[in-house]
Amino acid sequence: FLPAPSSEMLQAAIYCCLWWASSSVTNIFGKSVMKQFPHPLLVVVVQLAAINVIMMFVLNTKLFGIKTRRVLWTDMYSWVLPLSLLKLVGAVASQVSVLKVPVSYAHTVKGSMPLFTMLITRCMGQKHSYEMYCTLIPMVGGIVLASATELEFNMMGMLSALVATLSFSITNIYTKQVMKSDFHQFQILNETGRVCLLLLLPYWWWSEGYDIVHDTAAISLIRTMFWEFLLNSITSASQTLFAFSFLSTVTAVTYSVANVAKRVVVITSSMLIFHNKVSPLNVTGMCMSLVGIAMYNFIKLREHRKQAPRVVMPLSSEAKSGISADGNVRRRSGMHSIHAV
Repeated sequence: FLPAPSSEMLQAAIYCCLWWASSSVTNIFGKSVMKQFPHPLLVVVVQLAAINVIMMFVLNTKLFGIKTRRVLWTDMYSWVLPLSLLKLVGAVASQVSVLKVPVSYAHTVKGSMPLFTMLITRCMGQKHSYEMYCTLIPMVGGIVLASATELEFNMMGMLSALVATLSFSITNIYTKQVMKSDFHQFQILNETGRVCLLLLLPYWWWSEGYDIVHDTAAISLIRTMFWEFLLNSITSASQTLFAFSFLSTVTAVTYSVANVAKRVVVITSSMLIFHNKVSPLNVTGMCMSLVGIAMYNFIKLREHRKQAPRVVMPLSSEAKSGISADGNVRRRSGMHSIHAV
């Protein structure tokens, strides 16, 4: 963490631990639900419904003091609908990957997000250093090795994890541009979550919903698993909120480093809970991928420090809020969108 008052560091640490814990619980409950009730679209519908209810409370209560902007029709076409489609594809693909392959392997593949981010931003004209490209070697090599030695390998599961990662990579870059227009990140999450649910419901009813409603055995199973569905949806929404809250107290680079550690926590916890059978080469591949991600974030941090201008900390009370002498919020300038992957 960057130098800050001890109370702020404690707050950031609490948010980070809650983020890691909720993410691990979400993946564990998600896998458990999928094993007993393999209907990924229903899981996504319940998760989207939960995030909509929670965001409605967060945005409409004065307790959080969040100021929202009116969403115009131009906003609907320019960012709400595109982001909602990207988020929907990522959410469905993510659940399919959880259904088809172990959580540990799915998160190893999802760790390739820096690869997609670099390729997309390169196509947009942004240049990267030679060292940044070198970090892709252990990252991609580890994923290939983990795939080749995965005892429960499934092509659909791997492709779904890659599609989810690509979708969330584009979403993060796109949302970063939207946040420049002063839309609060929670409002973006609320608007896209609502449209996602409206887009998914008709397709879910056509592909899964009608059969589930008319299947007494399925209805009975849903009643039996009610608490698992509920906990999975609540923790899924919570991990996104905790991640946003954590990012609001640290820089984007610190968040990226913490995200690497989060994947280690999720992979380790899932392997311990589900007793996944792994070979030494499989573990080596996972470690290689995580090392590549850590190297990527280290180089990114170093380049960020080189490019960041030196700022003289003001002696006024503005220092506590992170406002520089020119009136700009430094923390918000480094903020980017995050999604639960």
